[in-house]
Amino acid sequence: MLVARWTETLRETSMRRLEALTNRPDDRDPLPEKLGDALIRALEQQDCDSALLSCAAASHCGADPSAGLIPAVSALMLEAALASHLPVLGLVGGNRLLLDFDEATALLAGDALIPLALENLCGSGGLERHSALIVSDAVRAMGTIGALARLSLEVEEDDAAALKRIREADGEMPLTVRECVARFASVAGARCAAASPDDLEDMAKLGLEIGRAAGMASLTGRICGLFGIRHGDLAAEARALLDSASSRLSPDPPDALARLLVARAADLMREPDLLSSGSLPGGV
Repeated sequence: MLVARWTETLRETSMRRLEALTNRPDDRDPLPEKLGDALIRALEQQDCDSALLSCAAASHCGADPSAGLIPAVSALMLEAALASHLPVLGLVGGNRLLLDFDEATALLAGDALIPLALENLCGSGGLERHSALIVSDAVRAMGTIGALARLSLEVEEDDAAALKRIREADGEMPLTVRECVARFASVAGARCAAASPDDLEDMAKLGLEIGRAAGMASLTGRICGLFGIRHGDLAAEARALLDSASSRLSPDPPDALARLLVARAADLMREPDLLSSGSLPGGV
């Protein structure tokens, strides 16, 4: 299966990059063994779908999917960083580092993965003239006005239409971790393919929409109650986002990976514990 093949490739690449970044001869002190184990565990526990949008976007914009692997590794690290922090904050959508290790190790692993993700972009040597812009996108996704402050992303005016769809009449839906990373990954992959401004904008919206819909599966009934969000509205919003994402893709082979990632986001919305409600997007 296409997604499984690229997932395996991304996991292998991310482990090689992690080893290269944390075992350098110029480092004065070796990485503590416990922290090293936690970094590996964080990457192993993180699913790759959001990060693979980098490869999918590169393919959509005319390059080989492998052109997006370097930023895909960084996207995986960034999402794993946030997933390491979330349980410590008492929030959903995280990994098991808090349970597998302890609070300090979970926080340190999350803190360590963010600069490693940026260093991966700066030191890989494969991004050529796009590296500065891609690093800027990554910083923006994780900056104080973005994911670490609100688990969200302050979108540009170009994303206004997508942003408008994610606001509900009874309240503003909390933005999700996946949305931040998915948008970064999709734009970074497009940059690696030397995409046109129009394609860059389209890939930004694609990542925003897929990441948004995928992240909805982690929202609990309690969280939705706090924001005044109805279960049926959430399912309808997810369908609208994924329909919009699908409309940006063609049936041709270059978009095969992206179409599968859209389908996987739709599958997440069918999980039985969505919103702890039993009300599923299929109308059940």
